[in-house]
Amino acid sequence: MGIISQKKWMEYMGPILELLKDGDIFTNTQVIEQVSNKFDKDEEDEKTFVSNGLTKYADRIYWALTNLKKAGLIERPERAKYKITNEGKEIFLKKGINIDIKDLEHYAEYREFKLIHRDKESKETNQQLDTLTINELIDYLIPLNHNKAQDELLSRLHKMNPFSFEKICVKVICNLYKLDELVFGLTTQKTRDGGIDGVISLDQLGLDKVYIQAKRFTPTVRATVVRNFLGTLKEARASKSVIITTSDFAGDAENLAKEHNIKLIDGKEFASLMIKCRVGIDIEKTIEIYKISEDFFEEMNE
Repeated sequence: MGIISQKKWMEYMGPILELLKDGDIFTNTQVIEQVSNKFDKDEEDEKTFVSNGLTKYADRIYWALTNLKKAGLIERPERAKYKITNEGKEIFLKKGINIDIKDLEHYAEYREFKLIHRDKESKETNQQLDTLTINELIDYLIPLNHNKAQDELLSRLHKMNPFSFEKICVKVICNLYKLDELVFGLTTQKTRDGGIDGVISLDQLGLDKVYIQAKRFTPTVRATVVRNFLGTLKEARASKSVIITTSDFAGDAENLAKEHNIKLIDGKEFASLMIKCRVGIDIEKTIEIYKISEDFFEEMNE
Protein backbone atom coordinates (compact mmCIF):
# COMPACT_ATOMS: atom_id res chain seq x y z
CA MET A 1 0.00 0.00 0.00
CA GLY A 2 2.92 2.36 0.64
CA ILE A 3 1.13 4.40 3.29
CA ILE A 4 3.93 6.03 5.27
CA SER A 5 7.64 5.44 5.70
CA GLN A 6 8.10 7.40 8.92
CA LYS A 7 8.14 5.92 12.46
CA LYS A 8 4.80 4.36 13.40
CA TRP A 9 2.87 5.62 16.43
CA MET A 10 3.17 2.30 18.32
CA GLU A 11 6.96 2.59 18.27
CA TYR A 12 6.63 5.52 20.66
CA MET A 13 4.80 3.51 23.36
CA GLY A 14 7.94 1.90 24.82
CA PRO A 15 9.89 5.18 25.07
CA ILE A 16 6.84 6.82 26.70
CA LEU A 17 6.71 4.13 29.40
CA GLU A 18 10.48 4.43 29.84
CA LEU A 19 10.08 8.17 30.43
CA LEU A 20 7.29 7.64 32.96
CA LYS A 21 8.65 4.49 34.68
CA ASP A 22 9.80 6.25 37.87
CA GLY A 23 6.30 7.53 38.61
CA ASP A 24 6.92 11.19 37.84
CA ILE A 25 4.16 13.26 36.27
CA PHE A 26 4.83 14.75 32.85
CA THR A 27 2.76 17.21 30.84
CA ASN A 28 1.60 16.54 27.32
CA THR A 29 4.22 18.90 25.92
CA GLN A 30 7.03 17.39 28.02
CA VAL A 31 6.24 13.87 26.84
CA ILE A 32 6.12 14.87 23.18
CA GLU A 33 9.34 16.89 23.46
CA GLN A 34 11.40 14.36 25.44
CA VAL A 35 10.25 11.26 23.59
CA SER A 36 10.72 12.83 20.16
CA ASN A 37 14.25 13.86 21.10
CA LYS A 38 15.17 10.17 21.40
CA PHE A 39 14.75 9.78 17.65
CA ASP A 40 16.06 11.43 14.51
CA LYS A 41 13.09 13.48 13.35
CA ASP A 42 12.47 13.65 9.64
CA GLU A 43 12.48 17.27 8.43
CA GLU A 44 9.15 16.60 6.71
CA ASP A 45 7.63 15.37 10.00
CA GLU A 46 8.57 18.62 11.72
CA LYS A 47 7.08 20.81 8.99
CA THR A 48 4.03 18.75 8.02
CA PHE A 49 0.84 19.20 10.01
CA VAL A 50 -2.05 16.76 10.08
CA SER A 51 -5.73 17.70 10.29
CA ASN A 52 -5.72 18.25 14.09
CA GLY A 53 -3.04 20.96 13.87
CA LEU A 54 -0.19 18.85 15.32
CA THR A 55 3.00 17.96 13.50
CA LYS A 56 3.16 14.39 12.24
CA TYR A 57 5.52 13.13 14.95
CA ALA A 58 3.61 14.95 17.72
CA ASP A 59 0.35 13.44 16.49
CA ARG A 60 1.86 9.94 16.60
CA ILE A 61 3.15 10.42 20.15
CA TYR A 62 -0.22 11.78 21.23
CA TRP A 63 -1.95 8.75 19.68
CA ALA A 64 0.49 6.44 21.50
CA LEU A 65 -0.44 8.20 24.76
CA THR A 66 -4.12 7.70 23.99
CA ASN A 67 -3.68 3.97 23.37
CA LEU A 68 -1.57 3.45 26.49
CA LYS A 69 -4.21 5.22 28.57
CA LYS A 70 -7.03 3.15 27.05
CA ALA A 71 -5.12 0.00 28.05
CA GLY A 72 -4.75 1.34 31.60
CA LEU A 73 -0.95 1.51 31.43
CA ILE A 74 -0.85 5.25 32.06
CA GLU A 75 -3.33 7.66 33.62
CA ARG A 76 -4.10 11.37 33.64
CA PRO A 77 -3.99 12.60 37.24
CA GLU A 78 -4.58 16.14 36.01
CA ARG A 79 -5.56 17.82 32.79
CA ALA A 80 -2.96 17.21 30.04
CA LYS A 81 -0.64 15.40 32.48
CA TYR A 82 0.39 11.74 32.45
CA LYS A 83 1.63 9.20 35.01
CA ILE A 84 2.44 5.51 34.73
CA THR A 85 0.12 3.01 36.48
CA ASN A 86 1.09 -0.20 38.30
CA GLU A 87 0.06 -2.19 35.20
CA GLY A 88 2.30 0.07 33.13
CA LYS A 89 5.26 -0.53 35.45
CA GLU A 90 4.71 -4.30 35.34
CA ILE A 91 4.61 -4.53 31.55
CA PHE A 92 7.63 -2.23 31.22
CA LEU A 93 9.62 -4.56 33.53
CA LYS A 94 8.64 -7.49 31.28
CA LYS A 95 8.93 -5.92 27.84
CA GLY A 96 11.05 -2.82 28.23
CA ILE A 97 10.64 -0.48 25.28
CA ASN A 98 9.52 -3.34 23.02
CA ILE A 99 5.83 -3.10 23.88
CA ASP A 100 3.47 -3.40 20.90
CA ILE A 101 -0.25 -3.47 20.09
CA LYS A 102 -0.55 -7.19 20.91
CA ASP A 103 0.53 -6.41 24.47
CA LEU A 104 -2.22 -3.81 24.78
CA GLU A 105 -4.81 -6.28 23.51
CA HIS A 106 -4.32 -8.39 26.66
CA TYR A 107 -6.33 -5.73 28.49
CA ALA A 108 -10.13 -5.90 28.23
CA GLU A 109 -10.50 -2.10 28.31
CA TYR A 110 -8.27 -1.77 25.28
CA ARG A 111 -10.07 -4.51 23.35
CA GLU A 112 -13.31 -2.68 24.03
CA PHE A 113 -11.72 0.56 22.87
CA LYS A 114 -10.62 -0.89 19.56
CA LEU A 115 -13.69 -2.94 18.57
CA ILE A 116 -12.15 -3.70 15.18
CA HIS A 117 -13.59 -6.60 13.20
CA ARG A 118 -11.47 -7.80 10.32
CA ASP A 119 -12.34 -9.98 7.34
CA LYS A 120 -9.65 -12.57 6.64
CA GLU A 121 -9.06 -11.22 3.14
CA SER A 122 -8.49 -7.68 4.40
CA LYS A 123 -6.40 -8.58 7.46
CA GLU A 124 -3.10 -7.45 5.91
CA THR A 125 -4.58 -4.12 4.80
CA ASN A 126 -6.13 -3.52 8.20
CA GLN A 127 -2.83 -4.24 9.93
CA GLN A 128 -1.19 -1.55 7.80
CA LEU A 129 -3.99 0.89 8.56
CA ASP A 130 -3.58 0.10 12.26
CA THR A 131 -0.19 1.80 12.13
CA LEU A 132 -1.86 5.14 11.36
CA THR A 133 -3.42 7.56 13.79
CA ILE A 134 -6.99 8.64 13.05
CA ASN A 135 -5.80 11.96 11.66
CA GLU A 136 -3.13 10.31 9.51
CA LEU A 137 -5.77 7.93 8.16
CA ILE A 138 -7.92 10.91 7.18
CA ASP A 139 -4.92 12.57 5.55
CA TYR A 140 -4.22 9.32 3.68
CA LEU A 141 -7.76 8.84 2.38
CA ILE A 142 -8.45 12.43 1.26
CA PRO A 143 -5.89 12.37 -1.60
CA LEU A 144 -7.24 8.98 -2.73
CA ASN A 145 -10.72 10.44 -3.01
CA HIS A 146 -9.35 13.54 -4.77
CA ASN A 147 -7.38 11.47 -7.31
CA LYS A 148 -10.40 9.27 -8.04
CA ALA A 149 -12.62 12.32 -8.68
CA GLN A 150 -9.84 13.90 -10.76
CA ASP A 151 -9.57 10.82 -13.01
CA GLU A 152 -13.35 10.58 -13.43
CA LEU A 153 -13.59 14.26 -14.36
CA LEU A 154 -10.87 13.91 -16.99
CA SER A 155 -12.65 10.90 -18.45
CA ARG A 156 -15.86 12.93 -18.76
CA LEU A 157 -14.07 15.94 -20.27
CA HIS A 158 -12.46 13.78 -22.97
CA LYS A 159 -15.93 12.59 -24.05
CA MET A 160 -17.43 16.09 -24.31
CA ASN A 161 -17.72 18.10 -27.49
CA PRO A 162 -15.13 20.92 -27.75
CA PHE A 163 -17.66 23.75 -27.34
CA SER A 164 -19.02 22.29 -24.07
CA PHE A 165 -15.44 22.01 -22.81
CA GLU A 166 -14.88 25.69 -23.65
CA LYS A 167 -17.94 26.65 -21.59
CA ILE A 168 -16.61 24.67 -18.62
CA CYS A 169 -13.23 26.44 -18.93
CA VAL A 170 -14.93 29.84 -18.79
CA LYS A 171 -17.04 28.74 -15.83
CA VAL A 172 -14.03 27.53 -13.83
CA ILE A 173 -11.89 30.62 -14.49
CA CYS A 174 -14.81 32.90 -13.59
CA ASN A 175 -15.24 30.90 -10.38
CA LEU A 176 -11.57 31.36 -9.50
CA TYR A 177 -11.97 35.13 -9.83
CA LYS A 178 -15.32 34.95 -7.96
CA LEU A 179 -17.15 36.40 -10.96
CA ASP A 180 -20.63 35.70 -12.30
CA GLU A 181 -19.98 33.83 -15.54
CA LEU A 182 -23.23 35.08 -17.08
CA VAL A 183 -22.09 38.68 -16.60
CA PHE A 184 -18.31 38.53 -16.99
CA GLY A 185 -17.73 35.34 -19.00
CA LEU A 186 -18.03 34.95 -22.76
CA THR A 187 -17.65 31.82 -24.85
CA THR A 188 -16.81 32.78 -28.43
CA GLN A 189 -18.57 31.47 -31.54
CA LYS A 190 -17.99 27.84 -32.43
CA THR A 191 -16.26 28.86 -35.65
CA ARG A 192 -13.91 31.66 -36.66
CA ASP A 193 -12.89 32.47 -33.10
CA GLY A 194 -9.28 33.03 -34.13
CA GLY A 195 -8.05 30.63 -31.46
CA ILE A 196 -9.73 32.53 -28.62
CA ASP A 197 -12.36 30.22 -27.10
CA GLY A 198 -13.36 32.35 -24.13
CA VAL A 199 -12.96 35.85 -22.73
CA ILE A 200 -13.43 36.89 -19.12
CA SER A 201 -13.76 40.54 -18.12
CA LEU A 202 -12.18 41.21 -14.75
CA ASP A 203 -13.89 44.58 -14.32
CA GLN A 204 -17.28 46.15 -15.04
CA LEU A 205 -15.98 48.08 -18.07
CA GLY A 206 -14.23 45.11 -19.63
CA LEU A 207 -10.88 46.91 -19.73
CA ASP A 208 -9.01 44.06 -18.05
CA LYS A 209 -9.56 40.70 -19.71
CA VAL A 210 -8.34 37.08 -19.61
CA TYR A 211 -8.24 35.29 -22.97
CA ILE A 212 -8.72 31.52 -22.96
CA GLN A 213 -7.83 28.83 -25.45
CA ALA A 214 -9.31 25.40 -24.69
CA LYS A 215 -7.80 22.24 -26.18
CA ARG A 216 -9.92 19.17 -25.58
CA PHE A 217 -7.80 16.46 -27.13
CA THR A 218 -5.44 13.62 -26.26
CA PRO A 219 -2.12 14.52 -27.97
CA THR A 220 0.45 16.49 -26.03
CA VAL A 221 0.20 20.22 -26.77
CA ARG A 222 3.27 21.37 -28.69
CA ALA A 223 4.88 24.79 -29.11
CA THR A 224 3.08 25.35 -32.42
CA VAL A 225 -0.23 25.70 -30.55
CA VAL A 226 1.27 28.33 -28.25
CA ARG A 227 2.90 30.12 -31.18
CA ASN A 228 -0.39 30.33 -33.11
CA PHE A 229 -2.18 31.60 -30.01
CA LEU A 230 0.46 34.29 -29.58
CA GLY A 231 -0.43 35.77 -32.96
CA THR A 232 -4.11 35.96 -32.00
CA LEU A 233 -3.27 37.53 -28.63
CA LYS A 234 -1.13 40.15 -30.33
CA GLU A 235 -4.05 41.21 -32.53
CA ALA A 236 -6.32 41.40 -29.45
CA ARG A 237 -3.64 43.31 -27.50
CA ALA A 238 -4.11 40.81 -24.68
CA SER A 239 -2.00 40.97 -21.52
CA LYS A 240 -3.55 38.01 -19.67
CA SER A 241 -4.05 34.60 -21.28
CA VAL A 242 -4.33 30.92 -20.49
CA ILE A 243 -4.28 27.68 -22.48
CA ILE A 244 -6.23 24.81 -20.94
CA THR A 245 -5.97 21.23 -22.17
CA THR A 246 -7.30 17.84 -21.15
CA SER A 247 -3.87 16.35 -21.92
CA ASP A 248 -0.47 17.86 -21.10
CA PHE A 249 2.17 20.21 -22.53
CA ALA A 250 5.47 19.44 -24.21
CA GLY A 251 8.64 21.08 -22.92
CA ASP A 252 8.92 23.41 -25.91
CA ALA A 253 5.35 24.63 -25.31
CA GLU A 254 6.09 25.30 -21.64
CA ASN A 255 9.25 27.25 -22.48
CA LEU A 256 7.52 29.40 -25.09
CA ALA A 257 4.53 30.07 -22.83
CA LYS A 258 6.80 31.07 -19.94
CA GLU A 259 8.69 33.44 -22.21
CA HIS A 260 5.44 35.23 -23.14
CA ASN A 261 3.71 34.99 -19.74
CA ILE A 262 0.96 32.61 -20.89
CA LYS A 263 -0.49 30.42 -18.15
CA LEU A 264 -0.69 26.72 -19.06
CA ILE A 265 -3.16 24.40 -17.29
CA ASP A 266 -2.90 20.69 -18.07
CA GLY A 267 -5.65 18.11 -17.60
CA LYS A 268 -4.84 17.08 -14.05
CA GLU A 269 -4.51 20.66 -12.83
CA PHE A 270 -7.77 21.63 -14.52
CA ALA A 271 -9.60 18.68 -12.95
CA SER A 272 -8.23 19.78 -9.55
CA LEU A 273 -9.49 23.31 -10.19
CA MET A 274 -12.92 21.89 -11.04
CA ILE A 275 -12.92 20.09 -7.69
CA LYS A 276 -11.80 23.24 -5.88
CA CYS A 277 -14.52 25.30 -7.58
CA ARG A 278 -17.14 22.55 -7.16
CA VAL A 279 -17.76 22.48 -10.91
CA GLY A 280 -19.14 19.11 -12.04
CA ILE A 281 -18.73 17.86 -8.46
CA ASP A 282 -21.26 17.15 -5.70
CA ILE A 283 -20.37 16.58 -2.05
CA GLU A 284 -21.61 13.05 -1.42
CA LYS A 285 -20.91 12.88 2.30
CA THR A 286 -19.54 15.03 5.11
CA ILE A 287 -18.24 13.22 8.19
CA GLU A 288 -17.49 14.31 11.73
CA ILE A 289 -14.63 12.74 13.69
CA TYR A 290 -15.39 12.35 17.38
CA LYS A 291 -13.13 11.93 20.38
CA ILE A 292 -13.97 11.58 24.04
CA SER A 293 -13.63 14.76 26.09
CA GLU A 294 -11.38 13.62 28.92
CA ASP A 295 -11.67 17.04 30.57
CA PHE A 296 -15.46 16.76 30.68
CA PHE A 297 -15.45 13.40 32.48
CA GLU A 298 -12.68 14.49 34.85
CA GLU A 299 -14.71 17.56 35.83
CA MET A 300 -17.82 15.37 36.33
CA ASN A 301 -15.89 13.10 38.66
CA GLU A 302 -14.60 15.91 40.85
